[in-house]
Amino acid sequence: MPDAAAPARIARPDGWQILKRNRAAVIALGFLVGLSLIAIVVPMLLPESLKATSSASFVPPMQSAVETSALHVLGTDVNGQDMLYRVLAGARVSLGVGLVGALISLVIGTLYGMISGYAGGRIDALMMRTVEVLQSVPRILFIMILIAALDDYVKEWVDGWRLAAQARNWTGLASSMSDLKAYSKVLVMIVSLG
Repeated sequence: MPDAAAPARIARPDGWQILKRNRAAVIALGFLVGLSLIAIVVPMLLPESLKATSSASFVPPMQSAVETSALHVLGTDVNGQDMLYRVLAGARVSLGVGLVGALISLVIGTLYGMISGYAGGRIDALMMRTVEVLQSVPRILFIMILIAALDDYVKEWVDGWRLAAQARNWTGLASSMSDLKAYSKVLVMIVSLG
């Protein structure tokens, strides 16, 4: 008696194949990739005249400043800074903050899951219940509590690095740490993402 043939298995489509079938998803992905490339590349390609602050306090959109003769597509703000350059530079910063937050979340989640899986048993159960409790708290409430609790510690940490940098004559690091002091709440929010 001949062997019966095994039933044929149809391979499940992977994520990319599913995405390619959805036209709206492909358009949205292309739009996001395009925006990301524009935010990363265009600020480097803009002429220096757009990056400079002009003495004209305000230039309306699609007009040129008198002294630079550079066309300001989105105009300038009250300080004479080109709005197009500021929007693109801000988009680059926003992308960076999002990527850093995602990477921090990835590292913490991976390490936590590895420790939980390696320990197993009651420790695993306790760690997973902790995650469930944290997931049950609304994220904005968690961030507000974290900012209120850690605000002074973050300021002290930034001040400590700034003083250490100044003591060792690291002027670049000292100035960047001084700049970070104003963003202590943003630093706490980045750490709390995930």
